[in-house]
Amino acid sequence: MLEASLKEQLKAYLAHLKHPIELVAHLDDSEDSSKARALLSDIRDASHLVSVVEEEDESARKPSFGIRTRDAEARVVFA
Repeated sequence: MLEASLKEQLKAYLAHLKHPIELVAHLDDSEDSSKARALLSDIRDASHLVSVVEEEDESARKPSFGIRTRDAEARVVFA
């Protein structure tokens, strides 16, 4: 999904992470969700401290994803 130069920039930013984070995804079978899934995969692949968790939530906007530390609520959500 991301161009090679953006992936390298992303790796540089994520190298500053001190603690693991989770990207909490709310996705469906739409084309936009497929694109979001690819983006999240690229982000996950850029750092061993990033994981992606897909959650079912009927009230969540789809596609959307939040950023959280493990066992916490997402504080930032992108839709």
